[in-house]
Amino acid sequence: MHTDYKVGSLQADTVARAFVVIGQLFPAASFREWCLATATDIQRNDWLTATDRAGVIRGLCHLFVGEAMPTRQLEVPVFASISLFDERRIARVLFEVARERAEQEHCLRIHFWPAGLAAWPILVRPETQTAPRGGLLYDLQGDHNSQTSVFRTGRRVLPH
Repeated sequence: MHTDYKVGSLQADTVARAFVVIGQLFPAASFREWCLATATDIQRNDWLTATDRAGVIRGLCHLFVGEAMPTRQLEVPVFASISLFDERRIARVLFEVARERAEQEHCLRIHFWPAGLAAWPILVRPETQTAPRGGLLYDLQGDHNSQTSVFRTGRRVLPH
């Protein structure tokens, strides 16, 4: 079990390795489409990866700032943690970086989309899509010192 993970934006040299995960999440996506969707630094910046010491991608997260809501929020249509033994820890470190990104972007919330709703076309051009109402909403407002991880408490499920 690896205990140290490096989390950061998808890099050009890891696009092919990340496609292994994408192929499992979105079987309809081709490698060519994936490469086109991650061709620039700006596009890759919307994807976070959690990589173990051996360079294996153990987590993948797609995020972008949603402007259509009354309040600014970070939209997360894809959040995947891949491990037989350390899935929760990988999810936790990936979440922490997503939360930091939300704070940097002055978002008030993070909206994790319901599993299975994100179709490949949504991820290619997310700005053209409407975020679903369901999912998990993490509120960033309030005292940051008293917030606990969404993986322990503080879950809020949005109504369908």
